[in-house]
Amino acid sequence: MAFVTFCGLRTGDLRLIARTVLSKIFLENLHLHACEVLKGRRAVVLTTLPRLMVEGFLKEYLEVGEVVGAELQVVKGCYFTGVISWPDKQRALRDMVKAGAAIVNLSNVHHHQLSAKEIYVVREEESRSESSKMPRNKYPKPLVFHDGRLAFLPTPCEMMAFFMWIPVAIPLAVFRIAMGIVFPYKISIFIAAITGI
Repeated sequence: MAFVTFCGLRTGDLRLIARTVLSKIFLENLHLHACEVLKGRRAVVLTTLPRLMVEGFLKEYLEVGEVVGAELQVVKGCYFTGVISWPDKQRALRDMVKAGAAIVNLSNVHHHQLSAKEIYVVREEESRSESSKMPRNKYPKPLVFHDGRLAFLPTPCEMMAFFMWIPVAIPLAVFRIAMGIVFPYKISIFIAAITGI
């Protein structure tokens, strides 16, 4: 699956996607206790996901020190091949000793018992319950979705406002497109600015 997903993708594109879109997904599934444990510590996170996918989120939102995970191989310095190489787990475990704490799931506790001073076990059934997920008002930073607007949970009031905007939005979009086609570039930029672009 990783080959199909990443083959031929530019490295900059993945960093952009990981930083914007994946941050939203990770925040919505963030375990409350894990976030409290990581807060204010130099942490090293060992993950089975490709490092580039989670590193931006972990460093920006949870302020971890280092992320160790699978590496995506690159060709010509800027394109992913789709092949994943796994990191040196011994180095990761040595880094965890320096960090002092490990957050693990029940299946891989034994890997970390000798390497971390504190071990926090997150059980699978506990991590899936809604009560263990971090509520939006406790996010470490506000969630800004990839298009630059604040992402919101669609409540009935917000959805009503959205559907009431559609009759205005469609003619406005058609007008903006028509002005871009009919007028020269310099004039169409001015008209676009007036109509809110």
